[in-house]
Amino acid sequence: MVLTRDQKIEITEIIQETVSVLLNDERFINKIADKVFERIESKMNQHLQEMEASVAHLIKENESLSNELDKAQQYSRRTNIRIFGLDEVAGENIEACVINAMKDKVNVTSHMIDRCHRIGHLNKNKPRAIIVKFVNYKFKELVFKNKKLFKGTKIIITEDLTKNRYDLFKSAREKYGIKNVWTYDGIIKVNTSKSIISIKDKNDLV
Repeated sequence: MVLTRDQKIEITEIIQETVSVLLNDERFINKIADKVFERIESKMNQHLQEMEASVAHLIKENESLSNELDKAQQYSRRTNIRIFGLDEVAGENIEACVINAMKDKVNVTSHMIDRCHRIGHLNKNKPRAIIVKFVNYKFKELVFKNKKLFKGTKIIITEDLTKNRYDLFKSAREKYGIKNVWTYDGIIKVNTSKSIISIKDKNDLV
């Protein structure tokens, strides 16, 4: 059926009149507005959920990368120890100081040490810690396993932990007590009185 020009004009007028009436109907306008708001809200919620999922994925990925980096950094320190309490003097030969301090407890010789140096800012009130890097893991273990022989002296021997692990170590000691927390091969161990557990991240301390 083909409409005549007059019929088209009449239909157009009817539509315009109907629309005009509807646009003056508050209930109709409110319904339209509600539908529009629902669509907008639905789209916004969808985008928000997608963004939250994306952020959660990025956080998880970042944590995974951080953990892998921490493992690599700790592994590079597995032949290291830190020595606290060893007197500091100007122009000192640190390697000789380390060997001399240990000679009565553990037989450490110069061929066992790769290098050693003090760390941190100079402090007149207490000596800076010393990092000792041994030529292999066996020599590091020899010294670390005998650290208890220095009990009662001013010397304290610890493993060389990454900042992340050291922070976890401190938090674990605050929660469980100094005597119940120790490290072995860079891993933080805790005696909870029920069992011995490993602390890998802050969630293990909850």
